[in-house]
Amino acid sequence: MDGKNRGWSLSYNERLFQSRGLRSAYHLERYRWLAREMAGISSPRVIELGCFDAKIWRDAGNVELVNCVHPSQIPDRGTFDIGVVLETLEHLPDPLLDEYIAKLGALIHGKLFVSVPRERGLIFLAKYLAKTLFYGGYAGGGRPTPRDVFMLTLSRTNQVKRCDHKGFDERVLIKKLSKYFRIEKVSSIFPRFAPLSLSVTVGIVARSDFKTGYRGLP
Repeated sequence: MDGKNRGWSLSYNERLFQSRGLRSAYHLERYRWLAREMAGISSPRVIELGCFDAKIWRDAGNVELVNCVHPSQIPDRGTFDIGVVLETLEHLPDPLLDEYIAKLGALIHGKLFVSVPRERGLIFLAKYLAKTLFYGGYAGGGRPTPRDVFMLTLSRTNQVKRCDHKGFDERVLIKKLSKYFRIEKVSSIFPRFAPLSLSVTVGIVARSDFKTGYRGLP
């Protein structure tokens, strides 16, 4: 079945992945990171949260796309060897984020691969200035106030009201994931060899903890 009939969004993919320049390199790098991390894993059962059009699985033989707005809507397909969540969790409000993480903890008996943007420190300030000066700024509730900019530059995310990317903190996410998974590695995806303090995108590799198991939401 061709991409058009399977629902692949060419406009989205062309806009983010097929253009030239830094933007395309930035978005493509998370897929390269995932490919490196999954190298050597043969024929796993995979669940991806926030896959949009399942771009990375378009050549797979058995792909099911399900539109879910709540973890309770994820159909029962048993457990999975691998979980993938790329550039998605930062969009979820905290209560819903907790529920999705708990659901992934119940479904994944293997590894979880997560990528998220770094929205604090000097990296946040650089992105804020670039977006404001060159890309038309922010819209709606995601627009940071001058106080927000100051606090986020200092990495004081607990002083900023969450709204989409605004106020997101990968350190808090890692703590939430640690309730259900053992964190194996946290590294910079983009730039690939940068220290975490200079990372624009952070990659998290975790493994399900069979001793702890899934006990529901705390």
